[in-house]
Amino acid sequence: MSRPSPVDSAVTAPADPALTGGTALARRLAFHNACTRYLFSIGRERLLPAWLARTQIKTQHHASLVMSVISLAAIVITLAAGADPFLDFALPVYSVGVAGLVFAQAVAAIAVIGFVLKVRNPQHYAELTTVVVDDES
Repeated sequence: MSRPSPVDSAVTAPADPALTGGTALARRLAFHNACTRYLFSIGRERLLPAWLARTQIKTQHHASLVMSVISLAAIVITLAAGADPFLDFALPVYSVGVAGLVFAQAVAAIAVIGFVLKVRNPQHYAELTTVVVDDES
C-alpha cells in the first residue's frame, strides 16, 4: 500500500484554527490601523474635525475610537438584519476599504509628482527620477 505524499496530505489537511484566526485578526488590525491613520491625517489637515488628530502617548485614540464605533455599528446592523457576517458584511466592506486605500495612495503619489513639477527644484527632479527609475529593480 502506498503512502500519501506530503503534498497530498497538506492540501487535504484541515486548516489550523489558531493560524487562520491569527491571520484574520492581523488583517483586521492592519486595516483598522490604516483607516485610523488616514482619519488622523485628514483631521490634522482640518478636512475632518480637528479632534481626530489628537494623540495620547503617540496613539491616535480619537480616530481609532471613531473607527471602532463605525465597525461596531456595522456589525450590529449586520447581525440585526440576519445577514451572513462574511459574505454580506466583511467581504464588501474590505473590498471597498482596500480600493479606497489604494486610491488614496495613488492620489498621494500623484500629488508628490505635482509638487516636484510645481517647485521646479533640480534636486527634486533627481530625487523623483531616482524613485521612478530604480537601478536595483
